[in-house]
Amino acid sequence: MKNRGGRYNRPIDVLSKTTDTKGKVFFKLGSQEYIVQVRLNTLYLIDSVYQKNSTVELGKENSITFNLENDERSRELFITRT
Repeated sequence: MKNRGGRYNRPIDVLSKTTDTKGKVFFKLGSQEYIVQVRLNTLYLIDSVYQKNSTVELGKENSITFNLENDERSRELFITRT
């Protein structure tokens, strides 16, 4: 969840799930701004991380699609996994 300021200076981890065989995952979240990350373990100690921002509104369905071939990604070491 995107941080609203205050004493914490980084986003708060809210929920983590593994995708199904079709690469889909579903969450039920409250109204808020979220940072959605996809982590793909490409090498044993390195993850490819794809990230998008999303705003969830009460009573509305929201969908985010990642294109792992074309979207920009960063690389993170295994020890930084949450």
